[in-house]
Amino acid sequence: MGIQVKFPFRPLWLLVCSTALVFWGCQDQEPVLPPFEAPAPALSVLSVDGGEALNPAFSPEINRYSVVASDSAGENLTIVALGEAGLEITVEGESVSLMEPFSRQVSPGSTIEILVRNQNGSARTYTIEYLPSDFPRLRTESNREAPSSGLTYITLSEWLIVIDDNGVPVFYKRESNRVTDFKLHPSGERSYAVRTGYLSDFGMNDHEIVVLDADFEEIDRVTTIGLNQTDNHDFLIRENGNYVLLSYHGETRDLTDYGGGPADPVIESVMQEITRDRELVFQWRSWPEIPWSERLRDKAEYAHVNSVFETPDGDFILSLRRVSQVVKVDRSTGQVAWKLGGMSNEFEFKADPFSNICAQHTASLLPGGRLLLFDNGQLCWPIEPSRGDLTRVVEYDLDEEAMTATMVWSYSRPDTYSRSMGSSQRLSNGNTLISWGNRPTVTATEVNAQGEVVWELFADSEKPWTYRAFRAER
Repeated sequence: MGIQVKFPFRPLWLLVCSTALVFWGCQDQEPVLPPFEAPAPALSVLSVDGGEALNPAFSPEINRYSVVASDSAGENLTIVALGEAGLEITVEGESVSLMEPFSRQVSPGSTIEILVRNQNGSARTYTIEYLPSDFPRLRTESNREAPSSGLTYITLSEWLIVIDDNGVPVFYKRESNRVTDFKLHPSGERSYAVRTGYLSDFGMNDHEIVVLDADFEEIDRVTTIGLNQTDNHDFLIRENGNYVLLSYHGETRDLTDYGGGPADPVIESVMQEITRDRELVFQWRSWPEIPWSERLRDKAEYAHVNSVFETPDGDFILSLRRVSQVVKVDRSTGQVAWKLGGMSNEFEFKADPFSNICAQHTASLLPGGRLLLFDNGQLCWPIEPSRGDLTRVVEYDLDEEAMTATMVWSYSRPDTYSRSMGSSQRLSNGNTLISWGNRPTVTATEVNAQGEVVWELFADSEKPWTYRAFRAER
């Protein structure tokens, strides 16, 4: 209950202010302090017997927890809640004693609510998410300062998961096949890619993009138009509502000029923009602007687009992993405006000890023309032996007139080399969220501008990597 405190009389300094010092702009008013808010009541102990350990460990100021079921069919949970004298505690609407355990049979997927109320009427609700027995085990660590406020979207094999800062899910779903690229769009919609089959003619997996509304309900499924594959690496919803999709499109081509045959399989990278009514309004294809001769792996799928970013001018930044190159596609002409990295690099690298980018992911343009990307450190050109096995997140100041790329920030860690996957996202507080791809020691890390670890996510599962981590900031 809020309490307003007023002075019952007019203090002397106010009388002086209202007369002799009125020309200073003082007003003859009684000061009113802001309402006083009593702190919410809190438990001193919360424990659960049944299932695995409470995650995170109990702290009076943490309101949300999870427990992974020991039995896939559910089990009996015994909850003990302790607090100061005078607290009223209800579990699932049933009043319980502070000292007596409360037991209930629960099924995976249940949420247990514990309401704590004091004699003044102030209340706090603790919740325990009872998760399926095969749910990935997640834990987080926070250091130095609070992480960027928001929810983190990840995928682990077939699992779609949204977690809070403590690793407690606020949403999860298990799909029938592998999922990737789960995120929130500026429109308020969510999306993810789900594998739908295997294209044996060209040796590729096929996918659908699933679009969800603000309540995580499916509202659309979309694939590319006129191509034989839809890719899972990235997907955009433009401000006008159009979709931007990627594809690894397979055809046979005459490669005799490159030492191949007259009808060899070639899988090129394609970007499409389509309306929600499935009208194709823009398309870019890597062949022939990205030459076959510049591939850094002897594979039919030679360019391997893995991210697309729309610039403020409506152009597109694409990351092409297998040529270790980032390109800007001019939407008005449909042509490549510039190339960074790879054999046909057009920029001069400055202040970068390696002067290259290698098999990179998530190339995004920051305010002021800076480029942020996750540099895996594989398929480097030119080869830099001193680099060794090094994965880094790197930020360049791009000057598109002078054609220079000046490194202004980077982050790496000696125990983390990620040969594939991975992502980087600059947050509003200046921190950077990193997912480490197929590196099993840590799933995601948030670091500040000084390179200090603020928050980390660890997943104990058969495949603990996530293709991308995305922070939806509040």
